Amino acid sequence: DGQARDAAHPDIGADEISFLADDIGVSALISPLNGCTLGVSESVQIRIQNYSSAPVSGFGVAYTLNGGTPVVEYPSLTLPPGNSMEYSFAAGANLALPGDYSLAVYTIHVPDSNFVNDTTLVTIHHAQLPASVTNMTPDNGVNGLPDIVTFSWLPAVGANVYDLYLWPAGDPAPTTPIASNLNQINYLYGSLIYGTTYNWQVVAKNYYCQTPGPVQSFTVQTLPELVISNITAMIGE
Repeated sequence: DGQARDAAHPDIGADEISFLADDIGVSALISPLNGCTLGVSESVQIRIQNYSSAPVSGFGVAYTLNGGTPVVEYPSLTLPPGNSMEYSFAAGANLALPGDYSLAVYTIHVPDSNFVNDTTLVTIHHAQLPASVTNMTPDNGVNGLPDIVTFSWLPAVGANVYDLYLWPAGDPAPTTPIASNLNQINYLYGSLIYGTTYNWQVVAKNYYCQTPGPVQSFTVQTLPELVISNITAMIGE
């Protein structure tokens, strides 16, 4: 339970711990996170933990990106024993190009008696922003479609699934798609209302972000009017 070990009267169980005199490290990377819109100066924010039994000051913090030149800063701070704090580097990290980045963040403290917990190593993935879908079918503005329609489109670069939205023209665009996380590039949908104009849209997605496609429209055919051209009456004999 995190109790400090009593050397004179130790607990029989295994719930006591002994703190080192000088022990500080980076316990977590808070930012940056995986995403599609990372830039040239992403904020690097960490959580620093004082694992020792005494206050720690005069320490430095650093990070390296893909094993490059360390970015080193020395915050003028004192961290009480057992406490943690968040720290943001003044110098941001350049993650502008899509790909994977190895980000190592660590503390620098000469008296540190335990180097095992100094460093946190994280892989940051800058995913490619999906392109918009193209070659959407039915064609925009087409009339006279049946009440069952097959929607299709070409794959979008950087996308692995798609959401399909459909709504009557003149109504607000819905927030819920009629089909979500489609891994194919076509979808059959029925129950359309005769004589109604619809808008539809495909949103290209990956695990981190999404790109809405263009909004296109089509009109369902009207039912033919029933015309009575001849009436034959049968008169019994």
